[in-house]
Amino acid sequence: MSRPPGTSRQACTRAGLRRGLQQAHRWLATGLATLLLVLVNLLAARLNVYGRFPVQADGLSHRARTLMASTRGEVEVKVLLPRSHVIFEPLRQLLANMQDAAAEAGGATLRIELIDPHRDLARAAQLASQLGLTGWQVVFLSAGRIEKVALEEMLETVDPRSEAVLTTAPRRTRFRGEQLCVTALARLARPRTPVIYALTGQGERDFASYDSLSGYSDLAREIRREGYTLHTLALADAGAVPDDCDVLLVAGPRRVPIPEVRAAIEAYLARGGRLLLLLDRPTVLPHGWERVLDRLGLRLAHLTAVGARTLGGFHLIVDRFSPHPIARELERNAVYFVNPQVIDVLDGGESAAPDRPRAEVVVAAPDGAWGETDPDHVPRRFDPGTDRQGRLPLVVAVELGTGLGDDVGLRAMRAVVVGDSNFGVNAVLSGGRTGNRDLLLNAVNWLTESGLPSASSLMAEGNVLQLGMSRRRQIRFFLHSAVYWPLLIAVLGVGCVTLRRR
Repeated sequence: MSRPPGTSRQACTRAGLRRGLQQAHRWLATGLATLLLVLVNLLAARLNVYGRFPVQADGLSHRARTLMASTRGEVEVKVLLPRSHVIFEPLRQLLANMQDAAAEAGGATLRIELIDPHRDLARAAQLASQLGLTGWQVVFLSAGRIEKVALEEMLETVDPRSEAVLTTAPRRTRFRGEQLCVTALARLARPRTPVIYALTGQGERDFASYDSLSGYSDLAREIRREGYTLHTLALADAGAVPDDCDVLLVAGPRRVPIPEVRAAIEAYLARGGRLLLLLDRPTVLPHGWERVLDRLGLRLAHLTAVGARTLGGFHLIVDRFSPHPIARELERNAVYFVNPQVIDVLDGGESAAPDRPRAEVVVAAPDGAWGETDPDHVPRRFDPGTDRQGRLPLVVAVELGTGLGDDVGLRAMRAVVVGDSNFGVNAVLSGGRTGNRDLLLNAVNWLTESGLPSASSLMAEGNVLQLGMSRRRQIRFFLHSAVYWPLLIAVLGVGCVTLRRR
């Protein structure tokens, strides 16, 4: 390359050296900036420092936000969990959302501490010794009380092979952290843990059975997750409902109850008891529950609700509900019945006198359904002479004595009657595909007057997983932000400079 006229070789050498130094300086600056970015990310990972944009707690359900607004005081949250665990990010984001929701609504102050035993072994050992922790757990502490949530309970694997409704659904894992953590906070504020007794001895559903078509193990697990203690009760042996019973649960009795059992249930209701009764259409008459239902102002119509919205002619789907607290927040859900029977409300209903049961229909059969007198006849067709159309109640809530005994400390009687015990079997509740789980838990919360909001937490819990990032997504995000895009910009910059010099 020839040098310009009048330019010495020494001047050209100095100019070339200057350009080389400038180019080297630019590359060195780029390299140092990249190294600084890498070191900052490594330091943040080492010290468990996270960047988080201030956002509203949109990842929480309405139920969780309502409960966070009702919390008071200061709550310490200790998380003993490795940062590499699969639910670390979803859990961290969930707790941060709960913290923001409580702060925005003027609720409790949540002070969250994340302890990774792989990075801070001394602190993890100290916490495990002080609180008696075994395994990975989330601990909530307030005013000397403590609630623990095991991390393995937060992951639920749904296997379609164990389901009998939608067997083609793919195997999936769901994060149940919101329900468990919000319930733990609710338990901290309770003076005592409510107790539910499940009646046995009349052929009821088995709460320990994992059978998909008849077992109630999923409902038992959900009741305990909601913060209740669940026991079984053989009234024939006990003689009376225990005094600590907050709700008596009778699920699908197949045999006629003996007189002593009926008398014990009636005595329990007379002193302000709470009853959740799931009854199938009886195969023999009298079915033995007439006097109990009469005390509630109800009667079995001996009709099976069927209609156009059925699956195989035996199942009924309902997606419209009354404004009762049990179903107020279930508008976007649907409940699923299997051969449900119609429940008649006797005189009085919602406008009953204060000394008479006040019944409100929570769920009724959808438009186009009818009450079938002969459900065994297939195909099912409406017979104007024997079948019934109109409003067909399937779930009814009953109150008696509301406000009458407040001045003397008497508790009002409450009951919820469901005309289908298949409503709570494992196949229906598994995976939360329907609103059955929510309606049953809302019924329990209403019966116990626990103060828990009646709303679904399932939809929002899927969003929690979307808010957090797995380890693989974190590495991918780092590579894109610190390597790929800077390298692409550097290559384009070098190309532009090269083209301009030609």
